[in-house]
Amino acid sequence: MVSSNSKTILVLGVGNLLMGDDGVGIHVVRELEGMKWPPNVRIEDGGMGGVTLISLWEDADYVILIDAADMRKPAGACVVFSPEDVRSVKKDDRFSLHHTDLLGLLDLMRTVSLKTPLVRVIGVQPQEIEWRDQLSETVRCKIPAIISLVQEEIAKIGQGGGLGKCTK
Repeated sequence: MVSSNSKTILVLGVGNLLMGDDGVGIHVVRELEGMKWPPNVRIEDGGMGGVTLISLWEDADYVILIDAADMRKPAGACVVFSPEDVRSVKKDDRFSLHHTDLLGLLDLMRTVSLKTPLVRVIGVQPQEIEWRDQLSETVRCKIPAIISLVQEEIAKIGQGGGLGKCTK
């Protein structure tokens, strides 16, 4: 079990299980659900994300989000970053209840004066985003490493380090 403080930590996996490696966040969360966590750590399946995530985030002090991310790295690469470390590459500024990126979601929460948690993203470079209900072998083999990253981030919170910059 990983130590943590009394702050509420939400570990959230998102993605589409029918699109191969896009579902990596959900697959990781399913593994995490079978593990023992401190009472202030919640593990949640966020489905395909979007504005519906606000209801999961509103009581969290920290969010660790696991998702496939095209980072132009080798398939299976895992990178931990803050939303502030990236900029949105979406071209469509129209608002949708089902399709909003992480930065848009945080902006929306701030706009309507909702408490916004500190967020860390564990991005996993997909190998295959196509119609299939399984992860590629390359990404599937990274699940233990992703779980270790989740444990490290929770430990940082427990040591009073909040969700500071990750050196990985």
